[in-house]
Amino acid sequence: MKLATKTTLLVTLILVVTLSSLAGLSYYQMRRMLLEQLEDRLLDTAYYAAQDKDVKEALLSGDPIQRQKIGGMAEDWRRRVGFDFIVVINQKSIRLTHPVAENVGRPFEGGDEARVLQKGESYISEATGTLGESKRAFVPVLAGGVQIGAVSVGTTLVEINHQLTAKLNQFAPFMLFAKLFDGSFFNLIDAEYLILQGSRQIS
Repeated sequence: MKLATKTTLLVTLILVVTLSSLAGLSYYQMRRMLLEQLEDRLLDTAYYAAQDKDVKEALLSGDPIQRQKIGGMAEDWRRRVGFDFIVVINQKSIRLTHPVAENVGRPFEGGDEARVLQKGESYISEATGTLGESKRAFVPVLAGGVQIGAVSVGTTLVEINHQLTAKLNQFAPFMLFAKLFDGSFFNLIDAEYLILQGSRQIS
């Protein structure tokens, strides 16, 4: 086998190994990475809403006009970030905002809001609410160091699965290419080996 051929095959082998390593990322690992990114976005959005002065004013004053104002703001934020809901609740777990208007003024559903209201913790949870089973972030709303409510930002598991499937499908052409390339390379190795063995036998 010529040196140039060996060098080409070595470079190709390195490339194949690299591509195979990337393509070899399991569905579980990729899904987990994408879910972590989603959870970070949920928390970031909830933190942003919890710091808003209009949200704090609505919780403190109880003014219906102010509550209506933050309802519009929450819907605008929700559409921009692409989540299913941004809900502001008071310390009694009553919704001040909700994408479905008739749910405003009703108790928050799911039961996973207790930690944020009782302990002031920020966290990610999964529970079933009025929109179905969802993953949601909770962040307390503070005014002068005193908790006055909380914000929950979430999206349904059905929507999450749709998004994950769409993103994972973006890797499919690359993985297929790597697989085909991988097979072609080893076929080339086999052919080169057979040629080399044949030339040795003739000589």
